[in-house]
Amino acid sequence: MRRIYVCVAVVLCFCLAGCGGGGELNLNLVRVEGTVTLDGSPLANKGLMFTPESGDGVAAGGTTDASGKYTLTAMVANATSDQEGVPPGQYKVSVFEPMITIEGEENMEMIIPGESQETTIPLKYHVAQTTDVVVTVSDAGGTVDIKLSSEGS
Repeated sequence: MRRIYVCVAVVLCFCLAGCGGGGELNLNLVRVEGTVTLDGSPLANKGLMFTPESGDGVAAGGTTDASGKYTLTAMVANATSDQEGVPPGQYKVSVFEPMITIEGEENMEMIIPGESQETTIPLKYHVAQTTDVVVTVSDAGGTVDIKLSSEGS
């Protein structure tokens, strides 16, 4: 059931980001990158979302590469192109299995919402409503490493 909520949230964010015209908007975005780990080990090929803690504002998302590294792309309504970064502020961070397997184009596989999928990520990190990971993005942006733990999940 939680898998469906994650899928719906991701789809809604992408719908909001893709509609309208007007090119790039000036939102004071700062570049944010980092590494996502679980119990000290990098999490490869996972999705992540930075959701404003206040509930208002611009969210950002990304995917980790084979070494767990990510960069954020803002999800901006009325933008016609991707905008790298996120506005400074406090964010809840969710980490989840992507809807499309990202292990390489030749092996791409679409995950059907509601389908059972194995995950190494504890469920509490899958959505903003249950995650306990909160980070602050400074006015300068920079490196924000996400350290998850399987204890207490």
